[in-house]
Amino acid sequence: MVYKIIDTIKDSIFKMDTYYKDDNFTVIFYIVAFTILIVGLMSYTLIYYYFTNFTRTITVLNTYKLSDTYTSSRTMFPQKIYFVVDINNTVYVSGNLWFKSYFNKIDNWTSLEKGNTYKVYGYGVRDEFFNMYPIIYSIEKI
Repeated sequence: MVYKIIDTIKDSIFKMDTYYKDDNFTVIFYIVAFTILIVGLMSYTLIYYYFTNFTRTITVLNTYKLSDTYTSSRTMFPQKIYFVVDINNTVYVSGNLWFKSYFNKIDNWTSLEKGNTYKVYGYGVRDEFFNMYPIIYSIEKI
């Protein structure tokens, strides 16, 4: 009985009629495509975090945020970007990390004081071409 169900599913998954019928894509096609997209985006963050995570001790030189005028012209939903610069002139971005339930980027950024030393947890690398910065998701004052 179980083998018959598995064979039926296997036969329908790989049939073209399941995804494209009467010169139109079917609802199943859109569900599968959307699921693959979501899983791909979630996997990207997990893999990027896994290979680039770090724990560093930094002394804050400066903190600033990118103005709304820059971001609102580029996206439909403008948001502020919160930057942190350490004494080595390394620039970090305060960010969230959804799969660890760290949604406190603004709290982290506002708690940073110039001249103080912090242990920061983050991930990412600096890539000038894609305008990417290392992301700090958690801080501890030392």
